[in-house]
Amino acid sequence: MKKIDLAEQQLRLISASQGVTFGTTAPYAFCTPVIERIGYGDIPVVSVSVAMKDCINSMILIVRQEVFRWLKVNGVGAGVVSTEPCVTRLKARKLFTDENRSSQSYGQRKYGAVYQFTFEIDAAFVGDFDWCHRRGSFKKAEVSDE
Repeated sequence: MKKIDLAEQQLRLISASQGVTFGTTAPYAFCTPVIERIGYGDIPVVSVSVAMKDCINSMILIVRQEVFRWLKVNGVGAGVVSTEPCVTRLKARKLFTDENRSSQSYGQRKYGAVYQFTFEIDAAFVGDFDWCHRRGSFKKAEVSDE
């Protein structure tokens, strides 16, 4: 496992925090994050698709925070995934409903592109997930009979 410097550790804590929320006025809509293995190397990742206007730079903090909070809610620490996502444009034009409460067009239907943000899972934590073929899920808590 690689050594994490202080700045990255603070970024992880802030991103997973419920007390600090990053924001933008750009319209966007999130899909549910997915745990999967991608490519020929079966690289384990957490990925999330986001429909938005072309504002990738302002969305990286927000997407990271969404993924880190989702992991935390499911009992997995923020140190499991990389802090810098790989961003891929999936679809050039898609109709979506704006989910950003800070946007002037909140609740309205908009056209935008769909981007996939992919955060690689650290190899040391791959065993923390259940895997079925190329899809991953959170491990269920063990229930004792006592």
